[in-house]
Amino acid sequence: MNEVAWIPVIIAALSGGAVGAVITAVVASYKARRQSVGRRVSVVPILRTDADVTGLRAELAVTHEETTYTFGNLFVVEVLVVNKGNRDFDQFAFGITLGAEDRCIFLESSACDRYHELTPKNVPTPNSPVQELDLVAKPFNRGDVYTMRLFLVISPDQLAPAEIEL
Repeated sequence: MNEVAWIPVIIAALSGGAVGAVITAVVASYKARRQSVGRRVSVVPILRTDADVTGLRAELAVTHEETTYTFGNLFVVEVLVVNKGNRDFDQFAFGITLGAEDRCIFLESSACDRYHELTPKNVPTPNSPVQELDLVAKPFNRGDVYTMRLFLVISPDQLAPAEIEL
């Protein structure tokens, strides 16, 4: 009974530690993976001038800072961004790129509560429309949802906005 087989005990101890290290490395790499961000983009036509219709032309007037602007093709694009990952972020910066002929003239955003904010770096206006929007969501915790509405003006020869990239 005094004779202990040390070789099997040493092999068992070393292999148990090695398996534990492998499991730890796998879990750490899984947690450190790129986090998934869900998004949904839906386009709502407000006013679209059809090139095939002759004799009838409609325009929508928008007033901004005492100046009135008229648009013949106006769309509202609703964008929803949600953190589907397993990590919280203090802030999350992302961008929205419109088609070559599309321009955003107004951005309306909302966060899930008063402790969350969605801030654009470049604010679109009818006077200075933008094709690329840069936004920062603070904070961007697991399950947080940010929604925004983009008011888009498109070229008269287009029927709908081009694909929007986030």
